[in-house]
Amino acid sequence: MAPSDKTGSELSSNTHTQEHWAKVVGPGESWKTSVEHRLLITTVCIGFDFEIPTTATGRGCLMFGYASADKLHAIASLTKDVCEQVKIDLTLDAGDDYRFEVLGPFPIHMIGYYI
Repeated sequence: MAPSDKTGSELSSNTHTQEHWAKVVGPGESWKTSVEHRLLITTVCIGFDFEIPTTATGRGCLMFGYASADKLHAIASLTKDVCEQVKIDLTLDAGDDYRFEVLGPFPIHMIGYYI
């Protein structure tokens, strides 16, 4: 079973033996997490958020690394109306601390499931 202490915009629903997971990180925001069970993140996308101005342009980048690392690495680059969704295969191991950061003008959604 996956952790039951989800907060913020995390989402879960039971489907067979896998529990789905989702998280939104806002523009310019950083999010730190530690998972209790292995988590596979499979999709990263620009969400359909009404807060995003229709004139927002440019590229958004999802950065990732260990929470204690000085440097984060780009794992997805998204451009509105060009490339709004990418498939990834990122596994977060239980017990490790991670950090995500969004660079750019819009929030980025991550979707996956516990394995």
